[in-house]
Amino acid sequence: MKRLLTFLIVLGLIGFAGYKGAVWWLVDQRLSEARTALSEYGVLARGTLGSSVDGRVRLEGTTWQDFRLTQPLQLPLLELDAGSPVDLVTLLLNPQRLPANWSLTAERASMALEPTMFRNWVTASAEPELAQPPLFLLSCAPDTRQQLGSGDLMRMGVSAIQGDVSLTQSPEGIRVDINTAGTGSLEIDWPGARLSLATGENWTTASPQPMALVFRDAGLMRNVETIPFSGCWIWTGALTRDGYGRIFINGKARRAHRVSFEVFKGAPANDVCHTCDTPSCINPAHLFDGTHSENMADREAKGRANKAVGARNRHHRFSFEEITEMRAMRQRGTPLAEIASHFSINGTGYVSLVVNNKIRKTA
Repeated sequence: MKRLLTFLIVLGLIGFAGYKGAVWWLVDQRLSEARTALSEYGVLARGTLGSSVDGRVRLEGTTWQDFRLTQPLQLPLLELDAGSPVDLVTLLLNPQRLPANWSLTAERASMALEPTMFRNWVTASAEPELAQPPLFLLSCAPDTRQQLGSGDLMRMGVSAIQGDVSLTQSPEGIRVDINTAGTGSLEIDWPGARLSLATGENWTTASPQPMALVFRDAGLMRNVETIPFSGCWIWTGALTRDGYGRIFINGKARRAHRVSFEVFKGAPANDVCHTCDTPSCINPAHLFDGTHSENMADREAKGRANKAVGARNRHHRFSFEEITEMRAMRQRGTPLAEIASHFSINGTGYVSLVVNNKIRKTA
């Protein structure tokens, strides 16, 4: 019995090592082919490679430098989930045979902005008559022909485009989610469509059903999570040192709760104070126009002068143990989207802030 157990353990270790080695070699081969195919357009740097027995491959530190652009695309974490180890090996052996369910996710992707993003030889050789018309135009000036550029974003305080991108294929269709840190999001849902890597001009198998595109700007309500039992609208974007939400408007930093008050109630005569005593709350129903003395008196009357922090604050949704588990899951390499789904959180913004110790520092 002991020999049988030892044999099974050794066999399992050999199988595990064989699987990991085969996946590493196959991914390296496919990436070499991709670098060769893309060498005419730019340079793809692979970074470090890892895999798991549940059918996932991870690339860390990958970069793509397009010859036409002045800045590279940074991909700190790129993950392919084939659904199972068999589907992963099959996909790597023959990329044209995509499984029924798979996903590709890029977390914390970023590209630094410059006033001029294209190299001189690109703009000098451009022929306006051959340019393709844009799918849509963002007009940010009285002249509708003036388009939003990287220089405009930099003047608004946006120094880089950064966020998460996910592409999911299922029997129901294709879904793409692009969520950026401060420049909005895009959701594409195409029922019945399938992605194909077969050689040819078409990368997708078309579907008779319409494609749904949802654009969301990076305005005030993009960074809000509601807390049902307290009614607070918690700001999940940038925070000041004392816990107040911070938002950039016309290149200037402002407190988010004051902007919320102005949007919903008009310009305040004095300071904007909280009835809930939660600095990151921007719910206009929890805000009032008052002086600093009135704000302090309100806190004293409610017995909240020494406000609890972390899990002791009744306005927080998650306990100390749950926050600790979120961070532990992230350290183990769990994707942000999977953590958000596990805790029934819409989007990955709040999870990203927690695991990077931007909020709930005391848990």
